[in-house]
Amino acid sequence: MPCEQPLALYESEHYFRYCILTSPLPVKDYVAQLTLYPVTMGNQTFGIWIAECKVTDGNEAGLIDAVGNGTFGKAFEVLNEYFAR
Repeated sequence: MPCEQPLALYESEHYFRYCILTSPLPVKDYVAQLTLYPVTMGNQTFGIWIAECKVTDGNEAGLIDAVGNGTFGKAFEVLNEYFAR
């Protein structure tokens, strides 16, 4: 089971940063940040979620796809569905 640690939370700037301490993914030195920006037209938010890490084993492109589309993409889908209600 993954274990994450918060590194920073800046409410006024609408972002948080965290690192992964343990994970089934073949990574080390994993640090990610989610930043939210208000959209000036309409009641919406634009989010950017980035991560940096070192791949310790396996296919780097596959890991990028798994994290980018699997983890981050799925999280944004769930949030969009939640707030669309």
